[in-house]
Amino acid sequence: DSSVGGKVAINTDLAKNSIGQFYSPSLVLIDPTTLQTLDERQFNNGMAEMIKYGMIHSLNLFEEIETQNIKDNLEHFIYESLSIKKYYVENDEFDHSIRQILNFGHTFGHAYESLYRYEKYLHGEAIALGMLKVCTNYDVRRRLIAVLKKYNLPIEDSASDLDLIPYIKNDKKNTSDYLNLIVVDKIGKAMIVKKENRKWYCMNTIGHNIKITFFGESHGPYIGVVIDNLPAGIFIDEENLKRNLSKRRPAKDISTTRVEADQYRLF
Repeated sequence: DSSVGGKVAINTDLAKNSIGQFYSPSLVLIDPTTLQTLDERQFNNGMAEMIKYGMIHSLNLFEEIETQNIKDNLEHFIYESLSIKKYYVENDEFDHSIRQILNFGHTFGHAYESLYRYEKYLHGEAIALGMLKVCTNYDVRRRLIAVLKKYNLPIEDSASDLDLIPYIKNDKKNTSDYLNLIVVDKIGKAMIVKKENRKWYCMNTIGHNIKITFFGESHGPYIGVVIDNLPAGIFIDEENLKRNLSKRRPAKDISTTRVEADQYRLF
């Protein structure tokens, strides 16, 4: 079902595309006139994937989508998009390395689809949201939002990271130790960032229903911190905590060069 990609898969309640195999086609036949049978929402749904190809691999393609009416030269845009996909598939047919770049936006996008039981969003609409979730560069994000709006694709959703994380854990790019997250900091260039699962899940749940209570005097010999509702199994990096405490200096208005000799006890 993925054209030159050769993947066939079905969805389950646990995750998108969770059961399937690689089955390369002997021929891919594309008739652009069939797109005339689609309503505007379904056409725009497909545009999300085309925008993705520009984001991950081709600034030129992105700018053409940004500035032109693609219906005026539809075959060109289809050809350019599939040429990019072909490059990644031929160099990594079974999705072990660079082919994962084609999944830009899909880690969160699939999570949105699963969260809403495939009812609220079409695939491309969910991918539009997913691309924005991992796009933090201001200028890149601004341009991406503008082109998504051009094709009436969603740019925000009320679901929190806490809602999405159970589905992200089942992402097909996820290993037992790492989540391979595809990010774009510069249009036309994507990279695979490995996020250690235990740290990443905890980092993205911190801040939800967390209560922090301090006791003791700020300039006294001791201060305590109680953190309630911390997620089970959270990873606390004690070495990093020690390193940061060792860097502390007195306030600027105190005339001394001494280093604070802070120590801590963790319960």
